[in-house]
Amino acid sequence: MQALLLFPLKSFVVLYDGSIAHVLRRNPTDYALPIVLRVQDSQRKLADHADDANLIDLAAGQITVRQALPTPGKNEVALNPEFLNQARDTSTR
Repeated sequence: MQALLLFPLKSFVVLYDGSIAHVLRRNPTDYALPIVLRVQDSQRKLADHADDANLIDLAAGQITVRQALPTPGKNEVALNPEFLNQARDTSTR
């Protein structure tokens, strides 16, 4: 069985604070809200991977995804932010 993931593992997303994060793993409680690692802050400076604050469980609700980014070299389409909001609303019901 194959599953279509909203945020595939190893993909990149823009968070609402303007930073860029790498999708590390699925969240066992909510597949629509993965666990990500911030790789760039909102000023486009590299994030410190040793800082636990950069490991973010999106299900905790402190920050959300603004936009999914297409992975370079793959035939992926960037998701419309409106679609992401609908998916997020559905996952919290």
